[in-house]
Amino acid sequence: MASFMKYPRRNRMRTESRTPTMRHMLHVGISGGESRFGGANGFSLIEISVISKSFLRSQIRHMVRTIVEHAYGRLQRERLIWFLNNPNPENFHNSGMVAAPPQGLFLEDVVYDERMFINPVPYHYHSWDETDEVLCDESF
Repeated sequence: MASFMKYPRRNRMRTESRTPTMRHMLHVGISGGESRFGGANGFSLIEISVISKSFLRSQIRHMVRTIVEHAYGRLQRERLIWFLNNPNPENFHNSGMVAAPPQGLFLEDVVYDERMFINPVPYHYHSWDETDEVLCDESF
């Protein structure tokens, strides 16, 4: 997914300090959608759903821009496959595309494994974890 990572020109990355960019997508789906906020006002809505354990900064906005560019015929299928086969944060930036605007992109759900709350990693105690003292005034 490195090709879809945020890569500002002013922050040239060095090989030795690159952020790990491997992400395992559990599901990526594209389908017709319906407005969740009333009428669509004549617009066609597309629902793009992505399920993963984690994401890179701006990854979804870059992926959506890539899908839109391909849908409009401005990005050939071969180039899209090249992005996936040649993961590098510079690829999206050098292609001249910009991230999709945040308007219209909605986070619908976040799911956590219950075990993360029982035994969080890394497990860290705070002083307030071991006291029965009331640490805030709940009378407001």
